Amino acid sequence: MDITNSQITEYAQSLSSPELPLLKELREFTEQNVSAPNMLSGHLQGLFLSFISKIKNPKYILEIGTYTGYSALCLAKGLQKEGMLYSIDSNKETMQIATNFINRSAHASQISLILNKALDVLPTLTHPFDIIFIDADKNSYFKYYTIAKQLLNTNGIIIIDNTLWKGLVLQNTEEMNKQTIAIHNFNQQIAIDKEVTVIVLPIRDGITLVTKK
Repeated sequence: MDITNSQITEYAQSLSSPELPLLKELREFTEQNVSAPNMLSGHLQGLFLSFISKIKNPKYILEIGTYTGYSALCLAKGLQKEGMLYSIDSNKETMQIATNFINRSAHASQISLILNKALDVLPTLTHPFDIIFIDADKNSYFKYYTIAKQLLNTNGIIIIDNTLWKGLVLQNTEEMNKQTIAIHNFNQQIAIDKEVTVIVLPIRDGITLVTKK
């Protein structure tokens, strides 16, 4: 879901690097065959994730919320040669699609897909992660964030998707639904977290970047 003007988005896409063939195929397959295809990162956001990854050149990436694998493929672009991306999701259907497309990519050996509930998996992880991307159950965002901070490398970055939530975070709180309230409260909580630096970007559905001070 884009919160920016659709014509502006199309203009920006037309001037940006083209979508890679495998990503384009995955996006089109998702749009045609999967419910809620708006959950896909998409071209511009995918390029943004790739840029962040290439700049950081991470050894370890953690993704909470795989969906059909588009964002994982984008984030993997900047991995070190011996690097790994771990992506967690509990949806069997979308995870199978992600598996099929990732297995066809140049980064297949560097992406580990974990079919399970994130809150069950996260406490078992021991790597210090250079990038952590959160894009899963909105009601659990603060729980994910709290654990992510503990797993984050000193110079790492947390990327959180959907933090402007279709613009609904601007509603009066009494008008908000459960998910909007969860996102709004999450935004408020990390804004006052004195351990981190936070920037909220109006890209697509809102992306928040967090680094440790």
